[in-house]
Amino acid sequence: MASASSSSGGAWDELKIQMKDLRALLHSSSLIERRIKCEVKRILNTTISNYEDPHRYENSNTVLEILSGRGISPLEAAFMWMGAWRPSAAISLVFSVMGLKNQGLNLNITDPGTLGGSVPALSEEQLSQLQTFRDLTSQAEKDLTEELATVQMMLADQDVVTDLLKDDEGEEGSSSSSSKLKETLHSKISSLRDVLKRADQLRIKTLLELHSVLAPIQAAQCSIVAFEVAFAMRSLNSATPPTTSCPRK
Repeated sequence: MASASSSSGGAWDELKIQMKDLRALLHSSSLIERRIKCEVKRILNTTISNYEDPHRYENSNTVLEILSGRGISPLEAAFMWMGAWRPSAAISLVFSVMGLKNQGLNLNITDPGTLGGSVPALSEEQLSQLQTFRDLTSQAEKDLTEELATVQMMLADQDVVTDLLKDDEGEEGSSSSSSKLKETLHSKISSLRDVLKRADQLRIKTLLELHSVLAPIQAAQCSIVAFEVAFAMRSLNSATPPTTSCPRK
């Protein structure tokens, strides 16, 4: 699976090209698992590199911009978690995609009326692995969300309130108190950086686990659907909505 909902413009464009190539492979009359595996791996690497970019955490402003939804639409921001997509949602998407496929519904990921060849259903072993991993991931998300709440509550700490209300001369609302507040908050923003890093690590772990459990053609199908969801979200709230979906062959 891959998600482009928080990717930079360059990464987004690269993923669009890769998804076009992946569609072409799934649409081909003779599915070659090795080629599909290589293409899925390429998409995985592109997505992961977005979260391993050292510039992502290089300064406080960048961290705050990411957490507040830099470069994405208000609609996308409303559904994001810790600055990007929620890991457990990615696992649930796999269940949804494979569930729909098992019910014989058309997902329209290649041409109308096809599913891009014979895609195997999830085995009992795969189901068990994914269910266990989803439970662990949901708990990890809960822990991180609670940590974020703790960091946010720091804004009401006594030292923050004191710095805000008083300056050296005991006056209220002065520029001096604002400067002190800025210094106090700067140390607390480092806690936000740590939470974001750990959230990104959970996203990377989720992608790697999904690609480990799923067969290449299953991962390919789920990647395309994940991209379509991200693309649709971006299109719905774009100032200049694209007239077509993900590039096809």
